[in-house]
Amino acid sequence: MDLYREHILDHYRRPRNRGRIANPTASTTVQNPVCGDSLTVDVDIEKGIIKDLRFNGTGCAISIASASMLAERSVGRRVSEVRDEETTAIAEELGIEISGTRAKCALLARSALQAALEKVQ
Repeated sequence: MDLYREHILDHYRRPRNRGRIANPTASTTVQNPVCGDSLTVDVDIEKGIIKDLRFNGTGCAISIASASMLAERSVGRRVSEVRDEETTAIAEELGIEISGTRAKCALLARSALQAALEKVQ
């Protein structure tokens, strides 16, 4: 299995929703001390719906691709749906087996988003 499948590289090279929100409802920065990846997630919520989600930071192909995919699939969804989403959805979307050190990379953006959503409860 090729670790860097084409869709992972596409999201890494051309990440969707990369940037910052001027006045987010919530924002959180998380880091992976093992590899040095760092992501900030800004989320704008209106009436329980994620209206915008942006991320910024540095990281490996898996962490950036995962953040890009998370942002794409979260915008327009209810906060409760996104909050309850299983981590297996990330692995399925990435199309790779997530194990060991790659798990932290793949789940970094999700951790940031979950922390941001807790701020608005």
